[in-house]
Amino acid sequence: MSIQYLPESDSGLRDWAANFDTLINAAPVTYGLSISQATSYGEKRSAYATALTAATDPSTRGDATILAKNIAKLSLIAISRELGQFVRSNPIVTDAQRQALGLNIRAQRAPIPAPTEAPQMDILSISGRTVSIRLHKQGSGRGKPTGVAGARLFSFVGETAPQDLRDWTFEGTDSRTKFSITLAADIPTGSRVWLTACWFNPMQECGPSCEPINTYVQYGPPTAQSAIRDSDGPISRAA
Repeated sequence: MSIQYLPESDSGLRDWAANFDTLINAAPVTYGLSISQATSYGEKRSAYATALTAATDPSTRGDATILAKNIAKLSLIAISRELGQFVRSNPIVTDAQRQALGLNIRAQRAPIPAPTEAPQMDILSISGRTVSIRLHKQGSGRGKPTGVAGARLFSFVGETAPQDLRDWTFEGTDSRTKFSITLAADIPTGSRVWLTACWFNPMQECGPSCEPINTYVQYGPPTAQSAIRDSDGPISRAA
């Protein structure tokens, strides 16, 4: 967590702490703090202010007063960080209150929108009933667009690919872009199989599906069911 709201200079820290002390002791509960926390802060802030005066006044300045000031400063910094953490993480405290205290305001992360482009799909190889596929962003040899968490894959067996994605069979999802599909045993050899996919973001919101590509079921050992595989084994499938 950033703690850059604490001034580096002795006088800057003194003034920052005086403002923090005044506000939290006026209404500690509104900042998510207890009365004892606010009181303790006031004591350490006062001790530091006194020690700083002694360390800077020519009539009292010396090794002993400078050491006492440094010790008091470390103690004040520690409690400032501790209470600052309480205030910054407490949901009841508004950004306006945090700003008045001199704390940093947490940056709000903009939500990642649903993908706006379809993936490009390439068939890398076909061996029996296993089709190796690679997805990538448009016009690129590899990779996913920014903000994309993964892809959903669909298949359809027939001579013509349907327009409505609801007519397709959902095959599964994967965060990777290169994997293989082993077609189901009940799909006859020689059948035309269409494949399409769409990207999704971390909120599982999907973008448009890509232009379908097709291949044919070749001769090969049948399998008990279709599966999508990558180097770590099958990915998730619809129930």
